Amino acid sequence: MRKSLLMAVLLLSSGATFATTTQAGKPFEGWLIGGNLGYASGNNQDVSISPGQTEPYGTPRDIDGTVGGIQAGYNWQLDNDIVLGVETGFSAANISGGLNNPSNSSWYDEVDINQAFNLNLKAGYAIGNWLPYVTAGLTVASMELAKGCSVNPAPAVQDCGNAFKTTSDDVRLGYNVGAGVEWKFSDNFSTALEYRYTDLGESDAFDPEGSSVVYPKFKTDYQEITLRLNYHF
Repeated sequence: MRKSLLMAVLLLSSGATFATTTQAGKPFEGWLIGGNLGYASGNNQDVSISPGQTEPYGTPRDIDGTVGGIQAGYNWQLDNDIVLGVETGFSAANISGGLNNPSNSSWYDEVDINQAFNLNLKAGYAIGNWLPYVTAGLTVASMELAKGCSVNPAPAVQDCGNAFKTTSDDVRLGYNVGAGVEWKFSDNFSTALEYRYTDLGESDAFDPEGSSVVYPKFKTDYQEITLRLNYHF
């Protein structure tokens, strides 16, 4: 009986030692889930081209705001300490702006990005409990666009103080690229600082009321810096 108990204790302790050694040797291996919070800024521009023109008449409008959400994924840490991963995330956002200088154009535009879904691949190199990495993937964003500024009849005088505004919801598919540094400060928790650039491309969102010149087209891109906290299983 004593021999059996001793054998069981030895087996359990050796198994625990093996698990600890494996986890210490590959600290970023496995499933993770976490949250993030950060700040984003970028541009929204009407890139429409009127008949007879070769350049867009819209000027870039600054957009910025807060972002925050959740992420989940899985990492594979190879024997040479290269880490490969896949991650998905959902962010609620309040990235908005525009109307910063409507008097310089017969039209103005604004955007409000409400939420975004990301699917990313990640590659990095583990240095102990530190992981510098790069990431790239797809972004699907939900936003609201607005455009319009009345123009008086001849002589044509801009009257943006008496503007009409038409809004439209839009779902945009784009891409993102970024880089970050992650620190595993305990067996189950890590924190990371990440930079990401997102390009949502161009969108023919709607034909605003009163527009008889050109069908409007918006181009939107932004960059964000987020602080992340992950729990590793």
